[in-house]
Parts: sequence; structure tokens; C-alpha cells
Amino acid sequence: MKELWELCDIDGNGVGIYLERGKDLPEGLYHPVVEIWTRIPDGRILLTQRHPEKPYALKWECSGGSMVAGEDFPLSASRELEEETGICVPPEKLRYLGKIVDRGCVLKSYLAELDYYPTLRLQAEEVVGSKFVTPETLEAESDTLTEWAREHFALFRDQIVGK
Repeated sequence: MKELWELCDIDGNGVGIYLERGKDLPEGLYHPVVEIWTRIPDGRILLTQRHPEKPYALKWECSGGSMVAGEDFPLSASRELEEETGICVPPEKLRYLGKIVDRGCVLKSYLAELDYYPTLRLQAEEVVGSKFVTPETLEAESDTLTEWAREHFALFRDQIVGK
């Protein structure tokens, strides 16, 4: 079954128009997307490595993906985090970081602040590796990140690292 998105306006509000993944976006409407930064008790941040057959192959990023029809942004973020990593965080426990409108997408960014060290279960068709890094390591190795992960970490850094 094809993934179906409910398109949104620039504020992230659903507009009741649906689009199958891969189809062209109508002008003036946006694809809703989420990303989830995950921080563990020692302050390190989870990065996942993209599958080699996906765009930006083998680059590192935080968890994330498309919001599917019937979801809101927090539910989508919770689902994506669990699908990609096996980490289950209820939507109400995610901290909203902010919104970015870019490249035909409305992206809402969230932080999962864990009070435990998780055992990961990676989604094989999406993610081929994972690592926990310090904020300093993430910045020093920024050339290994996807462009948007680098930009979004810089934008939300203080909220992600807890300063």
C-alpha cells in the first residue's frame, strides 16, 4: 500500500487534500515532516545512518520522516522514532523544538529526552547504523551528516543539548 500524506498549509495545518508519496505537490501546499533528536542521560545524542539505497546514502542524521494521513505531528514523531530505532516515547513526552519551512515541507522538530540507556532495534530498510555522540563530536564530524541534520542541529543546538 502506498504511503498517503495529508498536505498542510504553511502553518502545518492539514487542508484535507491527500497525496501519495512520489506524486508532485500542488503549489501552495506542503508535505508535513517530523524529525526527532534523542538525548540520553549522559548528554549524548543519537544519530542514525541512512540506508545505502536511499538518497544521501550512509549519511548520519536524527530520526524522522513523513507524517502520514490521520496523524498529527507529535504522533508522527513518536511513530517514526519507534519504527526507526525501537525507542518508544509517547507523543506527549516529546518536547517541541520548532518549525522549519523549506523545500516544499513543513518540518516540526522534537526532542526525546530519555532517562535510560536504550537498546536499539533498527529498521533495516531505513537505517543501517547508529551511534551516540557528544554535541562536540557531532559538530566536529558535521561533514558526515545530511545537510539538513547539520543545519537543524545548529538551529536547535541549545535546546537539544539542554543548555
